[in-house]
Amino acid sequence: MAIGTASDIRNNTARHPVRVLWTGSQERAFIRMLHMVLSIPILGYLYGPVAHIPQAAWFARWIAMPLVILSGLWLWLKPRVKRWLGLAPQFRN
Repeated sequence: MAIGTASDIRNNTARHPVRVLWTGSQERAFIRMLHMVLSIPILGYLYGPVAHIPQAAWFARWIAMPLVILSGLWLWLKPRVKRWLGLAPQFRN
């Protein structure tokens, strides 16, 4: 079910109302918790015996590390990314 283009959403002219799943603070809290929980296997890989367990090492390298990097970048650069994509609200004087 299409809701329109990004400009329709920005201008509030989409055919169907946009449902917000969670607020900005809820999204940030979820991503922060994901970031911290997924950092645990990385710490185990660096300082513990996880590097010697093949399945755990694979998870830490190929799943946890990219997700931690992406979640950190998203927490840091979300406003800039939204502005770059044209999805941030435009403030007028």
